[in-house]
This record gives sequence, C-alpha cells and structure tokens, in this order.
Amino acid sequence: MERMRARLSDQVSEGGYYEAHESYKTLFHRLRNKKKGEEAMDVALEGAKAMLRHGHVRCGEELAMLMLEYYARDEVDAGRKSVERVDEVLDALPRQTVDEQALKMDALPTHVDAALKVSNAAIKWIEGKEQKEEGDVERDQVAAKWHHWIAKFLWETLGTALLAEASAHYARAHAPEEFAAALLELAKKGKKEDVDVVGVKGILEMLLVNNCDDAEQMRIKFVEGLEDPTLMETQLGLFGKFSITAIKRKSKELFRMLCQKYEQDIKRDKGIKTLCNRIVQAHFGGGDNPMGMLGGLMKAMMS
Repeated sequence: MERMRARLSDQVSEGGYYEAHESYKTLFHRLRNKKKGEEAMDVALEGAKAMLRHGHVRCGEELAMLMLEYYARDEVDAGRKSVERVDEVLDALPRQTVDEQALKMDALPTHVDAALKVSNAAIKWIEGKEQKEEGDVERDQVAAKWHHWIAKFLWETLGTALLAEASAHYARAHAPEEFAAALLELAKKGKKEDVDVVGVKGILEMLLVNNCDDAEQMRIKFVEGLEDPTLMETQLGLFGKFSITAIKRKSKELFRMLCQKYEQDIKRDKGIKTLCNRIVQAHFGGGDNPMGMLGGLMKAMMS
C-alpha cells in the first residue's frame, strides 16, 4: 500500500495529473469497501493536497469532498486527527487575490468556489457532532476556527465583493476586530449617510447567532475606526446598540419594542428588516413581524 501511494505521488510530480486523480479515487473506494476507513481518508487527503499543490483545484476539491462525505456518511468522530485532515486541506487551497472589478458574481473563480464547498462541508460535519469521547475536540471552537478561515479567505481574496457571505462567517468566528475592519472598508466605499447601515447589519448578523459579546466589541471597534464617530449616533445606530442589550437579556418584548420604535429607520434597508425577522425567529420562535405589535405601548413609553 505504501509503495502504491508513493507511485501516485511520483505520478503527480511527473505531470500525470488525470491518471493520478483517477487512481487516488479508485484506491480510496477500494480501501473504504475493505472497511479501512483511516487509510481511505489518508489517501483522499494525500491526493487532495497533491492536486492542489500543482494547481489542479477541481481535482483537489473532489478528493477533499470524498473525505468529507465519508466523514458525514460514516459518522466519523470529531477527533483531533479528523480535524487536522481538514486543516491540512484548507491550508493547501490556493489564495489568489481576485480583482473586484473583474469578478462575475454568477461565476465565482474556481479556487473560491472550491474553498467555499470544502469549508462549508467541513463546518456542516463538525456542527452536527457531539463530544462523545475525552479525545474529541471541542466542537464549537473548531466550528468558529473554520468560520474564521472562510471569512478571512473571502476577505483576503475578494475584498468587499463577497462581504455579505463573509459577514455570516465573521459573525460566528469570534474575530470582532477583523470584522469591524472589513466593515469599515465597506463603509468607506459607500455614502456617509449609509455608514450606520453597514455597522448595524454587522451587529445584527452577530446577534442572529447569539454572539452578543463579540457584537459589542465589533460595534466599539467600528465606531473607533470611523473618521466621524457621530455617523453611528443616528436613530438606526441606537437601534443596533440597544438591540445588543435586548438579545443579551433574551428579552423578546424589548427587542420587539425596539423594532417598533425604530421602524422607519429599519426600513431604510431591506437587509436590516430581514435580519430583525430572522432574529425573532431564531431566538424567540414565531414568524410574526417584530414591528407589527405593541404600538400603543411603545407610544406611551416613548412619549
């Protein structure tokens, strides 16, 4: 077996990429059918890294996905070795910067598309696991690490072009300063009157996943990074600030009241309204409009 794997490695080095790719897949399936799961996963890993090193991204992606599909189907435990294999694949993925002006949103660059597929599959696997044995990794820490990897990858390769996608991962990555820096770059490209929209969207993304402490840290760093901090001292900016308190307190009533008080400000951006609805659904259940209740009570309290 070791000699065969060595021959495959030599084949890749000599330029026989297609033949080696097919042979890696065949060997993986053969080992899996023989119930040699560890060896099968190692073969897929070796092949993925070899293909990625030589610029054959789709071939590397396919072998990495074989490994991750095996993880999911065979309920591979979240042990350190399993996590390390994923880390090795992610480290091997190319990181070429893409010109935002040349980017076609309906066709992501191959290396970006491959990175998203592999990393999202890895996160889906780890988030579905429970720590069963003493040697298992801490699931939430690993998930946060991989969310951070995707967010940073998208930011470094595409800048603000896919920041909406990156934001959903930054919200889960426990990297509030990096997230604030990315949002500040986005804010610089827009209108001054929309700076608060950028900041509040970031806050709400983090509140959606109950990341309240990081949301507060991100808000502070975002405000500190503005040339004019008063741009976040708007009604919408206040809504974002107070919303952190509401979610931290797990107060459905307070969040709904805030949504109604600042309803006109929230309506400035469809994305903010959508995030408010998703927060209510995620934290409190029910799909009713958070701005459609408690009108009389709010008027009485705010008058």
